[in-house]
Amino acid sequence: MGKRRLPCGKIMNRYFSLTGPEMNFKKEELIVINKVIKKLSHLNGMQIGEYSLRDGPVKKTEADEIIDYELVFSRKSNDHDKVYVKIG
Repeated sequence: MGKRRLPCGKIMNRYFSLTGPEMNFKKEELIVINKVIKKLSHLNGMQIGEYSLRDGPVKKTEADEIIDYELVFSRKSNDHDKVYVKIG
């Protein structure tokens, strides 16, 4: 962890990973990643946040609650793209 003093006088903590990232993605996972990058890469952070708040599972979940994974499968056709990766 590194610390840096900001011009406003506050201290900013910077965290660094102790291990490198795992880059051994499955073919299906890479398809999803590339589709998301293609669709959202032109947006800034605030726009991506607003986009995610319009997603069905997010809208059906109370603030500060964990999103139920099963809600992903109950999306309507007008919700976000239905892209699923089998886990396990």
